[in-house]
Amino acid sequence: MKNIVSSNIRFEEEAWYKLRIIALMNKRSINKEIEYLIDQRIREYEEKYGKIEIDYDEIENDKK
Repeated sequence: MKNIVSSNIRFEEEAWYKLRIIALMNKRSINKEIEYLIDQRIREYEEKYGKIEIDYDEIENDKK
């Protein structure tokens, strides 16, 4: 199972309602729609520039 990270994201009201409509049309919650959009953007980026490597040890050290 993947770890879940929580974040607050601010939207302009119009964008929020439009995203809500898109999510409903795709039979997803707004959270799932946002997850889908983020995953899609990461795939596009990695196809163009290569796989993004994550140094989890460095991330853990930054938390300390």
